[in-house]
Amino acid sequence: MENCTGTYLCQQQYIKQRYPHSRSVLVAVTADAFEDTRDRCLEAGFDAWLAKPFRVEDLVKVISDSQARLQQSSGSSSGAAAGAWKQ
Repeated sequence: MENCTGTYLCQQQYIKQRYPHSRSVLVAVTADAFEDTRDRCLEAGFDAWLAKPFRVEDLVKVISDSQARLQQSSGSSSGAAAGAWKQ
């Protein structure tokens, strides 16, 4: 999708509309580590945010936390849930 940013897609809920029966966790990865950038990413619809450079442990934690929250909100171990979470 030429000339299309992740933030735009998130704001337009493109991914949720394209895949309505799945729940993907959207993680914004950016070189901009300012809090206002983090806030804008989360407001745009991203589920979590990581500033580059990040450690592998940071990414593993975001993924682990997201899986736990998705399972908790769905009440099952399938990982599919309608609820979103913010880091």
